[in-house]
Amino acid sequence: MPLDAATPARLRALARLWRHLEGAPPPPDPITAQRRQRLKAMLRALDGRACGAVHREIAEALWGPARVAGEPWKTSALRDATLRLVRDGGAMMRGGYLALLSGRLARPAG
Repeated sequence: MPLDAATPARLRALARLWRHLEGAPPPPDPITAQRRQRLKAMLRALDGRACGAVHREIAEALWGPARVAGEPWKTSALRDATLRLVRDGGAMMRGGYLALLSGRLARPAG
């Protein structure tokens, strides 16, 4: 195993794997359910953008067409949330995911 800045994260991952292989319950998950839901939404938003979807289409996929149509798009809170999810998903793709692996759960800017 390389000894570098990522060694502590690797050791934590190895300990989780060892516990699993031994049949022991895993340690508590450091990611809250709310954070996990946001990470999933970020991935969905990022996938949508990668496939060429516009922000409104992404919002409809995330929250449903009726909810998106329920308010003016240009001033919609769903529009703002969609833009943040796409932006933060891109940041995770460009290396922000390493914070999750290292145990640092700092929230993306914005």
